[in-house]
Amino acid sequence: MKRIVLAALVVVTVGPSGCGLAAAPCRIASAGLKIVPVVGHVATVPTDACAEVIDPWMKRPLAFFLASSAWAATHSVFAMPLTVPQIQTASTQTTRYDCKDGKSVSVQYTNTRNHQSFAALTVDGRKLLFVHVVSGSGAHYVADQYTWWTKGPQANLYDEMAAKDSPPLLAACQACAK
Repeated sequence: MKRIVLAALVVVTVGPSGCGLAAAPCRIASAGLKIVPVVGHVATVPTDACAEVIDPWMKRPLAFFLASSAWAATHSVFAMPLTVPQIQTASTQTTRYDCKDGKSVSVQYTNTRNHQSFAALTVDGRKLLFVHVVSGSGAHYVADQYTWWTKGPQANLYDEMAAKDSPPLLAACQACAK
């Protein structure tokens, strides 16, 4: 069954208009990247350009519907992790923090060869990728509505949508010795 769906996808993709739907993964990757605060829209320039190839298919609703349905069916079968080959990892480090309320959190920090920094941690059951942004003091990472702020071995997790006087979600977190 998987091969039939994949064959249908290939037939529809290589239809009379050329590569048309082959750009659909570009559009989806672009939408995924745009959720990254601050740098998301800048990072999507190449994928947006790639996705423009799909526009002729929008004028053929039935072909577009069939092709996108076939792609969606195979996408769930052949899902791959998001990778950005132009951003190469220079180093990674995982740090565990023990926080004031007895909770602990493990954070994987990634530095890239082009001098970007990321922090991956789980918030409310969701694994989020935080992006390093300019900070006057310490290291400031943001993802969705959250801010992970570290200074030396200490860190706090804030919900930027909470009331101004709300305490951090994770407060007075201290990096554990290795």
